[in-house]
Amino acid sequence: MTMITTKYRNRRKGNCLIILSILIYFLRGASASFLCLRNGSAILQTWFNGFVFNNEFTERCLLMKLNITTIIAASLLFAGCASTTKAPPVVQYSEKPVYVWDDSKSLALNITKASIEVPPSLRDTKIPDGASVTQSGAWKDTAAVVDLLSNGLGGFFGGELFRSTSGKKWQPTYVKLVPAEQGLLSLDEVTQMFNKSFTDMFAQVDEVEFHGFFAHMKMPNNSDDFHVKFTGSYCDSQAFPTKVKDEQREIVRVYGGVTYLNAGDCAVGYRLNPVTKLSWNGQVYYSYSVTALNFYQYLLQFSQFFDGFFVHPARASESGRSDSWGLDYPYVIHNKRMHLFTSPEQSIQLN
Repeated sequence: MTMITTKYRNRRKGNCLIILSILIYFLRGASASFLCLRNGSAILQTWFNGFVFNNEFTERCLLMKLNITTIIAASLLFAGCASTTKAPPVVQYSEKPVYVWDDSKSLALNITKASIEVPPSLRDTKIPDGASVTQSGAWKDTAAVVDLLSNGLGGFFGGELFRSTSGKKWQPTYVKLVPAEQGLLSLDEVTQMFNKSFTDMFAQVDEVEFHGFFAHMKMPNNSDDFHVKFTGSYCDSQAFPTKVKDEQREIVRVYGGVTYLNAGDCAVGYRLNPVTKLSWNGQVYYSYSVTALNFYQYLLQFSQFFDGFFVHPARASESGRSDSWGLDYPYVIHNKRMHLFTSPEQSIQLN
């Protein structure tokens, strides 16, 4: 009789430990949100403290009939808290092999393939012998660039190239190359690097008053990791249909502080892409990139001043909008030159 009782008690003890393990599993998911746990159900909190941390834990396991409904409810509560908790962005490093620069391909194609996910069909378009691009386009007059491309290269870009470089496949992206010997950058260092570049870039444009590039706390399923606040004439209702009109909005920054968006202010969201590696001219680089999620209407007007690489598809559409922006030809801007996806390589000096 004693042996049977002992086996029964051990079985009950094992069941309790299994149940406790399940609870700990769900609580681990909610650990990032202690505030949510603290402010949760007082009943569940009291039950948990009494059940788990009481000195007579073993005896309680043997004597207590656990209500499985309560356990499920607790698990859902904690899991729900975890899924609605804002957290900082994470710098992720791509598992793709190192991209080796191919001198037979254009700068535009090399830097794009090395830095972001693009369709395998992305390629250079071969330019017939004797065709060239020598004119300059005025950066404030995008029509000049469109006219130049239409007259100088019209018909040389195939439909497949247009489709493979449309905004449905990839979006306008800013790329910075950092020598691998400097080591991996933290989120704070990535934020500071792009903040400096964007500060210098927007300083060249009278139509924009730049107020900083910040990493912000985000929901798990949100695509934006950074934001820029700005004011000025480019902050108009056409470029920003959802701009702040009446009420003040707040964006909580990762490294302290809050960005306040008042009536008339505009914000641009950016996604941090996985960091890739590039081998170029005997040196290895980490490629850090952020993709713009809106403000496509005016990107070309100031992106020539970016001190890295600005990658743009043939056309790009913002989420939730039916219109699109672009020159109908993909390009990469670097050192105030618009590099085209052509072979042999062609580029346009931007004044």
